[in-house]
Amino acid sequence: VTQVYARYGKPRLRRPLHELKAFTKTVIPAGETVRVEITVPVDDLRYYDPPRERWILDNDDIVIEVGASSRDIRLQAEVATRSPISRYREILFDTQPGIILETPIARRKFCKYLSDRLSVTEAEADQLLVHCGSSFFSLITTLDRRLRQRFTRDEVQPLLDSINAEIKAQELNGLEG
Repeated sequence: VTQVYARYGKPRLRRPLHELKAFTKTVIPAGETVRVEITVPVDDLRYYDPPRERWILDNDDIVIEVGASSRDIRLQAEVATRSPISRYREILFDTQPGIILETPIARRKFCKYLSDRLSVTEAEADQLLVHCGSSFFSLITTLDRRLRQRFTRDEVQPLLDSINAEIKAQELNGLEG
């Protein structure tokens, strides 16, 4: 039995360490060598993204592994996947600070928003976001508690709409390009 696995470098969603993608059973007479070819379509490297309600291929470096089992890998090669679909999810009112920090568009726009709202530099606003990064509460709740200032949904929603529109535009431009 020859098995082909994918090992994802930095998946956005949690994935198995060795994900079985294909296999074949080949009879090999004693003392002989047989070349086995297995095709793994790119669609088999995708995963279902619930927030987007569609199958996604992330930008990632994937190691394709071939062996008799996941514990007996005998051959491997790295494949770089590039996708026009953004790896960033929609930013909502209850999104945690860590996700905003990992999303360049959201981070940039939140820094500008906080800079204007708090009369601080954008660098200081970024430091504030970094300080909030480990909170398991939403960013808005975290800012309310740490700054003792109220950020209402009505105030923040236009910012969220702007962030999500730019993320969506990035996806559409990537798909068209």
